[in-house]
Amino acid sequence: MEALVRSEVDAIVEDHRDHGNLDGLIYMMGTKRPDHFLPLYIGKAETLGRGDKDFSANLKNLSRDTSKFSRWGDGYAYHVGDLSACVLLGHPADNEHLPSV
Repeated sequence: MEALVRSEVDAIVEDHRDHGNLDGLIYMMGTKRPDHFLPLYIGKAETLGRGDKDFSANLKNLSRDTSKFSRWGDGYAYHVGDLSACVLLGHPADNEHLPSV
């Protein structure tokens, strides 16, 4: 997964420099069943950031900074970080963006 994400983000970075045709990276998490793939989550990491509309921090410098990793980073407000906080003890309970379990 990491190699594929890096490769696709490299293509987005190159397109952003040259043309600006790509809107971002669509990703999907799911589970493989014997006869099909069952999607559990579909998301998108935008090419441009929300506020300043510059190149997204979620994609920027991905080759050396994986803290955001196209929305799959391990900090709060990122998929791996929030999922970990939901299932592992010891995370602050007062983070309002964390779902209760």
